[in-house]
Amino acid sequence: MKKIFIFISIFSILLFSCKKDELVTTTVKEPGVCVVSGDIQANYNTCNDTTSTGGFTITLDDVDGVNITFVINSRDLERNPSNSFEYEDLSYTTQINNGKFTIELPAISTPYNAEIYFDSYNYNQTSCVTTDIWNDSIWVSSTVYFDNSTNYYLGQFNISNIVEGGSIVKNFTYTY
Repeated sequence: MKKIFIFISIFSILLFSCKKDELVTTTVKEPGVCVVSGDIQANYNTCNDTTSTGGFTITLDDVDGVNITFVINSRDLERNPSNSFEYEDLSYTTQINNGKFTIELPAISTPYNAEIYFDSYNYNQTSCVTTDIWNDSIWVSSTVYFDNSTNYYLGQFNISNIVEGGSIVKNFTYTY
């Protein structure tokens, strides 16, 4: 019995004195950000489009409350992408406020491209017709103003060199 007790004691000491290996953990580095910003404008008054010298000048107004969506392929955020994995598109949306937009997009040290989509919208555009009439040895000019609901739109654009810690400024003008 004494031998069994000694054997169990030695076995217990060996069992509990062994240092267990600690589980080594690593953390995956999250992507950083790249700030994309700019001005967005549209021509809401075509009466201001010409100057008295015959030049062409457009007075642009700030756009407000319209969405911009940035679409990126999640493969571009992978540091070591796999050809056997089907990556999805990720979309990030921001809103234009007082003619300006700013968005933080995820980014890594490898530059990538994104697609930009702008929502279209309707807004009253002022236009005018000016007529000159010869009236008893004097030219008389008159201008008639019209407000028409106009659809403003921008096509799809690509933006490149989105990289961690970067800052990109892009300005856009809506057409009608």
